[in-house]
Amino acid sequence: MPDNIFKKIKDINPDIVHLHWIAGGFIKIETLAKINKPIVWTLHDMWAFTGGCHYDEECGRYINSCGYCPILNEPKFKAIYYKELYNTKNIHTYGYKNIQSKSFKNIVSKCAFIIFPSCSEGEASSVINVMVYGLIPIVSKMASIRIKDFGIEIKKITHESIKESVTKAVNLSEDEIEKRSMKCADDTINNHSIEKFSYELKKALIDILGKKNEL
Repeated sequence: MPDNIFKKIKDINPDIVHLHWIAGGFIKIETLAKINKPIVWTLHDMWAFTGGCHYDEECGRYINSCGYCPILNEPKFKAIYYKELYNTKNIHTYGYKNIQSKSFKNIVSKCAFIIFPSCSEGEASSVINVMVYGLIPIVSKMASIRIKDFGIEIKKITHESIKESVTKAVNLSEDEIEKRSMKCADDTINNHSIEKFSYELKKALIDILGKKNEL
């Protein structure tokens, strides 16, 4: 397995090492113990402590011993839901869209809500990226999105619960939808901007290094 990062860290000699996603051969786990610097590891998924899967889908087998992995045996999503995705009048499947493109913004401008009933997620960026345009989140608790007083929570990952949340959304008045949409956009811009992230990250790193006067 490639393990070239350690040498670069030694050459740079930083005050602190900030890890993000290191799977796929970036660095060996045993090499982390050789890094003689404070380490901050931002976990974007569960891989660091499952040892394999990025999300265990509430399987929990990694706690004791893995076996019969439900993720590896999951049928392809597209094959299962082909009829719903491509042969249903009120569902429009566009495929990949660049979020900076005019076509993406045109699609978003026609929508009021983003539905995301995830079983396991680390604050889904796909949801955050459209909340900035005012799309009101209809999400499960496991999606890890702070919906505050503008979003709608899906209580359980069941058809009935999702239907209940969607029904609640479509029954909102136009004024209420507009008010929630504006709150959603403002909150997302204020709390999920690059500037906000940079400030909070710098604050955390300085605190770890004990250099609070440098903030």
